[in-house]
Amino acid sequence: MSSAIFVMAPQLPQTWIPFWEPVLMSMGPRSPAFAPMEPYRSLALLTSSLGLLSLLVALSTNFWFVAEGPSSSHSGLWPRGDQGSVKGYIHVTQSFCILAALWGLISVSFLVMSCIPSLSAPGRGPIVSTFTAFAAALSLTVAMVVYTVERWKQPGHPQIQSFFSWSFYLGWVSTVLFLCAGSSLPGMGVKRSLQSGGTLLGFLANILTILSTATNYWIRYSGGHSGLWQECSGGTCSNIPCQTMLAVTGACMVLAAGCSIVGLVMGLRILCQEGDSRGRTTSAIFFLCGLLLLIAMTGYTVKNAWKNDVFFSWSYFSGWLALPFSVLAGFCFLLADMIMQSTDAISGFPVCL
Repeated sequence: MSSAIFVMAPQLPQTWIPFWEPVLMSMGPRSPAFAPMEPYRSLALLTSSLGLLSLLVALSTNFWFVAEGPSSSHSGLWPRGDQGSVKGYIHVTQSFCILAALWGLISVSFLVMSCIPSLSAPGRGPIVSTFTAFAAALSLTVAMVVYTVERWKQPGHPQIQSFFSWSFYLGWVSTVLFLCAGSSLPGMGVKRSLQSGGTLLGFLANILTILSTATNYWIRYSGGHSGLWQECSGGTCSNIPCQTMLAVTGACMVLAAGCSIVGLVMGLRILCQEGDSRGRTTSAIFFLCGLLLLIAMTGYTVKNAWKNDVFFSWSYFSGWLALPFSVLAGFCFLLADMIMQSTDAISGFPVCL
């Protein structure tokens, strides 16, 4: 009796399949023009689109800073009048906001194309969207931090009340939305995520290091400002006489910029290579870049911190901001290399690496 039941049990599904098969076939094949969107991809597309929209609105409006008093006024990133009189930190904020908008547009575009199989490389759309969403968030963070610090340090007037307005806060909201968009796109694995994060951090460290080295807004004083190579007063810049500490700082910054470029190239090679590429050398280069930045920034700080009439400006803070980015990039590649070394030991376990 038990043997009869065992023989008949496999026959039950065969009696139902012919019954449902004509019904399913009558519905017709699903169109291959569009692929179904996973919930995480829909969430990423929504947050990334909202972040891009918020950033574009913030860029195009003039309510970043408001002054209320006998003569009320408000300003944005595009002041009217002579562009030569626009302060340097405004140009930096403009540049990084535009860069963030481009990254956000790329992120949204690849998310949309990932839903169309004929336009998207298999599995590449979400990875590119994650990378570009984090790039937009970090670029926008740099822009907002520079603008916030410079505006916060400006002296107030007893009869005028100054405060940040809604365009400014839209910029911070856009930063959070791009971070959420990048965080809601899984699927790369631990190793690839670390390599992508290290490359992105190295890219931002490279930009900040070069920007800090090349600009003349390390310190500000009454009537002018200066950097590592020139001092400017009244719209005229002249070369700074040779000073030992400035020479050491400039040399370390140039070497750090060179190391950052080399590390970025090696990181891109690791990220684009399909094989098992080790990142120990890349991590060492980024750590060396961080050490050079630390020496340069510490020496410059010790030289100028005791002066009462001198204030550090955005070029100086860009150098300090590049330091943690370089160190974090080195740790990302180091951890990715440690994961690759332990792959053989855990190859029998279903771990996503």
